[in-house]
Order: sequence, then structure tokens, then C-alpha cells
Amino acid sequence: MRDATGRKVAEVPIEEVVVLPGQTRILPITLVGPLPAGNYTALAVLNYGDPSRDVAADLPFTLKSPLAAPPTPPPSQEGEKGGTP
Repeated sequence: MRDATGRKVAEVPIEEVVVLPGQTRILPITLVGPLPAGNYTALAVLNYGDPSRDVAADLPFTLKSPLAAPPTPPPSQEGEKGGTP
């Protein structure tokens, strides 16, 4: 993921799946913030098994409102015991 200046702002893994010639597959991703509102370009680089031949595509898009960071998980409760002393 690159911002309007071309700076890389995120990298998202894509699940490895089999795609046969002539097939179309939708590969969902989960993008987490924080990212401010603005213009971005998503770039996907995929490989069909031939290390010398990658396939790439890009998709410009606009994030109309900021993408918040995921919530922080609560602290671990290990070692605490319930009940009355």
C-alpha cells in the first residue's frame, strides 16, 4: 500500500491459493490502521510458480475517513484467582 507521495505505508499478506490459467479469484485482505484519510494505491504482486515471472496489478483508491488502529487487547489476567480470599 502506498500513499499519494508513493511512500509505502502498509504491507498486507495474501493467502496462498491455487489459481489455474483463465480463472479469476478474489483474494480478500484485512487492512488495519492507523491510516489517515487520503489517496492510496494498492499494489498486488503474485507469482504463478515461475520465479522469473511475476504478475502485478495496482488499484488507486481514496480512504474518505481515517482508519483507526485496532483496539489494544486487555492485559493478561494470568495468575489472578477468582473468589474471595
